[in-house]
Amino acid sequence: MSHKLDDLLDTLQPEITPQRDLWAGIERQLDRAPLEPKRPAPVSRPWLPWAMAASLLLTSLGSFWLGQQQGGNQDQQFQMMLQLMANQHQQQRQRLQSRFELSQFDAVNDTLPDAESSGIQTLRDAAEQLIGALKQDPYNPDLLELWLWVQQRELELMQKQQQRQQRLHHL
Repeated sequence: MSHKLDDLLDTLQPEITPQRDLWAGIERQLDRAPLEPKRPAPVSRPWLPWAMAASLLLTSLGSFWLGQQQGGNQDQQFQMMLQLMANQHQQQRQRLQSRFELSQFDAVNDTLPDAESSGIQTLRDAAEQLIGALKQDPYNPDLLELWLWVQQRELELMQKQQQRQQRLHHL
């Protein structure tokens, strides 16, 4: 069988030439501007603008309603965060005071100039006023930043007093 196939292959022409010159037609096709594909005719959907408007309205109303439902919850969470920050500041204050024996701290506080003692008290009063203002206007970033700054200044002043206490104690 393979012998028969070989005989048939030998009878075929080694090259098939076209009846006419095809290159001229190929070049013309290449030189011609490409055709843009036909776009399908637009489908008429008269209901589409109404559907988009209705979905936008539903989304807006849903967001507003959800915001109203969670608004009180956010205020409560913010108040809890403020209380947590105030508690952390109180703990930092207590740690600073507990570094030294209470009797030494009181003795040094008695010898401190009135300006330093009143400075700490002024900062504490300012912090209390700021926390009260923050409870009334919880989303005011300036009040929050000022409250944190006052708390930091109070801790710094307490550290300075303790450094003086250590120097006096060493004398």
